Amino acid sequence: MILLVGNGSSVIDEPLGGLVDSFDHVVRFNSFKTKGLEQWTGSRTDTWFTCNLCHINKSFSEIIWHSWEKDENKDKNFAKLKSKHSRSKKLSREIIDQAIEQFPRGIDYRSPSTGLLAIFYFLTKAKKVCLHGFDWWSRSKHHYADNEIRGTLHKPDIEMRIICNLIFSEKVTFLDPSRLK
Repeated sequence: MILLVGNGSSVIDEPLGGLVDSFDHVVRFNSFKTKGLEQWTGSRTDTWFTCNLCHINKSFSEIIWHSWEKDENKDKNFAKLKSKHSRSKKLSREIIDQAIEQFPRGIDYRSPSTGLLAIFYFLTKAKKVCLHGFDWWSRSKHHYADNEIRGTLHKPDIEMRIICNLIFSEKVTFLDPSRLK
């Protein structure tokens, strides 16, 4: 099963690093950190799903890049990434549009989070994905490993409802610590 490890502060609530690393495929996002936090975060990263270049020199099985630039040939950051990591690919506009289509009618919304985009992408690869560290900004600390200021670009309350619908349809589940027992 594919595990998407978000950067929400719940990642460090319990030492689940061994469980995280036991998944078939581990996906991490943007400016994630594992060094020194392996007991909670695990250490494996198979896919880095990102819209920034902070880990550009790491060796991952694949890197999925997303940006609002529709034309891959005009996306300068993607070109920089591709030049340093040959297994990089740009997220298709179809996946972005599929995520946007989930938002309620009447809401003009064009900026789904990296996490939501990854869910829709990996649901094209597997029947079900597992989530960990998807807090929807409901906590005072935004990210588990830094003091990044919470932005206002995304709509976490609406994204939570979309993900709850995916859970109800049994396409998404959350990491279950009872699997350790």
